[in-house]
Amino acid sequence: MVENVFDYAVAVPFILPAGTDARHFTYICDAVIHFAPIDIDNQQYSSVHNENENFSIDKLSLAVEFYKELIKNYK
Repeated sequence: MVENVFDYAVAVPFILPAGTDARHFTYICDAVIHFAPIDIDNQQYSSVHNENENFSIDKLSLAVEFYKELIKNYK
């Protein structure tokens, strides 16, 4: 499903040194998405959880498309 929208990306397990909101839902559901469907550059990556955190608004459509694919293919 990831590759339908982000054809240059592969979803793989990884260790996230920080927390995400997903951790609050793992106790009630085994199918929690630990994936952020955003495409950011180095400047935007370095802004995460800092003052003036930002990402390009033109990349927002990729996130929308990802969630549309997720819902469409939910089984």
